[in-house]
Amino acid sequence: MIQSHFQEGLGRWSKTPGAAETSIKNLPPSAIGDPCNLDAMGLLSANKGRPMEGIVEQALQVGKRVAPESSVEPEVKAGETNRGVSGEPRASLTVAQGLAISTPPETVVVPFAVEANNLNGSMYYPDGESAKDLALELVENGFFKYVEWSANMMEEEAKWRLKTAELQAKSIKPK
Repeated sequence: MIQSHFQEGLGRWSKTPGAAETSIKNLPPSAIGDPCNLDAMGLLSANKGRPMEGIVEQALQVGKRVAPESSVEPEVKAGETNRGVSGEPRASLTVAQGLAISTPPETVVVPFAVEANNLNGSMYYPDGESAKDLALELVENGFFKYVEWSANMMEEEAKWRLKTAELQAKSIKPK
């Protein structure tokens, strides 16, 4: 999406006078500079239940370890190379990494708690006339797992939806 914005000359990449300035979002003063200054409760009370545009700028690897990929290797003759395939093991993306590579800008709806000055919300993406929950889609399609310790910060209904989606994805997974 960023590449397409660049190619189309949208936002910060536009050569139209004033376009770059209008693409800059109006952030609350507490969101600028040191992240410790963010007034999460104030932002939540001002925007609870209302959609806000957001872009994930940084994704940290939180407790994710690379696991070796198991596969059957074809016989390779001497002198041949396995072009385009890295010998490095790969692991699935963490949720934060998945959000970082998802198509920006997404719509973030902040419907629930602030804990330790961190906002917990849901990310939705446009799909025709409706909006789809990104986390639910990723779990339903088997790209991400439901993790109890992480889900403890969520509302009960949201936890139930994700857990149900994971169980359903596991039951229809081809063997």
